Amino acid sequence: MTQAALQCTNTRWWYGLAAARLNSAQAIVRSAAEPWTEIVRRAAHGGPPFPIADDVMISMMGRKSGRPAWSGAQDIPYRMAGSRAAVNGERMGSGFRDL
Repeated sequence: MTQAALQCTNTRWWYGLAAARLNSAQAIVRSAAEPWTEIVRRAAHGGPPFPIADDVMISMMGRKSGRPAWSGAQDIPYRMAGSRAAVNGERMGSGFRDL
């Protein structure tokens, strides 16, 4: 980001919103991974099988992490960059295709 863009309050606000949504998605995934790891570890050592209620909850947490992640990685950056950034060969277009 350029120095001029960093000085702009509007740009910083949108950048902060995108970062917050990406961090939220990451927190959801990590909070779902902890119980999943523990349940799988117990099951691997002869413990009870994976409970369906836990499976559904962890699955829903993973699904719900997708929307803030997509918004933070695609919606907001494109809104800030404008339609010119979507042209083939531009960095934003390449990043979008990699998602």
